Amino acid sequence: MRKAAFMILWIILAVVFSLYGFFIYAVRSGTRFYLVWMFMGVLCAFFAIAARFHWWSQLPGILRKILIVLIILFGCVFLIVEGCVLTGFRKKGKDHLDLREQGNLFGQRERRDHRSESRDCRRYGLRAGRRKELHQDLPD
Repeated sequence: MRKAAFMILWIILAVVFSLYGFFIYAVRSGTRFYLVWMFMGVLCAFFAIAARFHWWSQLPGILRKILIVLIILFGCVFLIVEGCVLTGFRKKGKDHLDLREQGNLFGQRERRDHRSESRDCRRYGLRAGRRKELHQDLPD
């Protein structure tokens, strides 16, 4: 009875984690963090299979205890991190820190300048980083 309950719990967690990973992938959030959720889903599915075939009882006692501690530790860290993320959703940062209102950021200007320098150097056959020579040779 207890093993069946654990198997059902692992299956539910596998489905929830995999679905959440799929939803993150469908939104196209720009990161590959959905892979973490998919991995957790696969790991939970593996634990469900292990519970079904009684692999857990075949492990040595010390290895079982280590795995239990690791699973509990992972669960606690996961809950703490998710709690911190969820409680910070409604917080608003300080007004003077919003740099988007100040126009182009320095880093964006640097990247734009680097792209234009690379384009100009390719156009005139100069090595990258030799833009000064480019402007010295061109008439005003």
